[in-house]
Amino acid sequence: MYDTDETADAASLGDINKEIRIIVTFCTTTDAMAFKEICEERDIPGHMMPIPSNLTAGCGQVWSAPLTARKTVMELLEDPEIDYCERTLCEV
Repeated sequence: MYDTDETADAASLGDINKEIRIIVTFCTTTDAMAFKEICEERDIPGHMMPIPSNLTAGCGQVWSAPLTARKTVMELLEDPEIDYCERTLCEV
């Protein structure tokens, strides 16, 4: 896991053979599906995937987005109507 600091980039974060992605975890499947729907409506790139083994959350699914979407995802997560557990950067 990595900090979501704007100054971080893929080259400074670790193994270049793995992709660094923004990971959003959820406490419930309902929250995960609602987030997925919002992202799809707003054309925010990413997809649902099983939670990586180095993370934990109440729901077994996470939203995984490319680093190019970092600013958009972080702005979306500021919305008080969005329910999520954690956001982080993770090698997947």
